[in-house]
Amino acid sequence: MATVLNYHAPVNSAVRIRPGKRHSIRQVLDLQKQLYNAGMAKGIAPSALAQVSRAWCELEERKRIIRMKPKPKDVDVSKDHAKKPKDPRTRSFIEE
Repeated sequence: MATVLNYHAPVNSAVRIRPGKRHSIRQVLDLQKQLYNAGMAKGIAPSALAQVSRAWCELEERKRIIRMKPKPKDVDVSKDHAKKPKDPRTRSFIEE
């Protein structure tokens, strides 16, 4: 029993997810599989396809939350990140 408690996963192994989270991720993936099959059906109405795509986006968001991944940060365009012009004396190639 002591060897099981002192077990450490190898460094190159995948991150383990707790069993409750693993079950909920499987449920989300099953729902996404069903949505995919519904969305790829022939003769689907455009409004139904829009509902499928909204549900898909919501499931992607739920997967992110379950996996505890942070939201992507917004790009801050108020800061001036323009490159400063280099000094012409320090350029490696000068046209004549």
